[in-house]
Amino acid sequence: MNDNHVKLSVYGILVDKHNRILLQKRANTSYANGWWSFPGGHVEQGESLSAALLRELSEELGVTADPEACHFSLTLIRKPQQTKRYVNFFYVIKQWQGQPAIADNKASELNFLSPSELPDPILPYIKEALSLIDQGIQFYESEH
Repeated sequence: MNDNHVKLSVYGILVDKHNRILLQKRANTSYANGWWSFPGGHVEQGESLSAALLRELSEELGVTADPEACHFSLTLIRKPQQTKRYVNFFYVIKQWQGQPAIADNKASELNFLSPSELPDPILPYIKEALSLIDQGIQFYESEH
């Protein structure tokens, strides 16, 4: 029997008119409190990737987006951790409705920042994803 469970996650990379990306500082979660990441989370059973992305944007930021404005950019398969393997899907979003705000108490800060000036600490796979997207790579199996 294989105990290697796969967890699917989606991440939204909101890009403003100055080409800055929205990052959130995680808080009140069971993983990586105090680390910077993109808004996103796990895909629920029976949920499509686009539905999960739109749900996460609404829950975490209070914003909505047209699914066609959410441009798939990267599938990142992360190194197995204990009995879980994570498959992350990243979407670049340049148009949305509403003002991003902390909507679910799972972040302590939100900031639009230049990709060349990332805050510390940032989750290693988030930094890796940005580099891969910048290089035009859409599929990658990570060592992290």
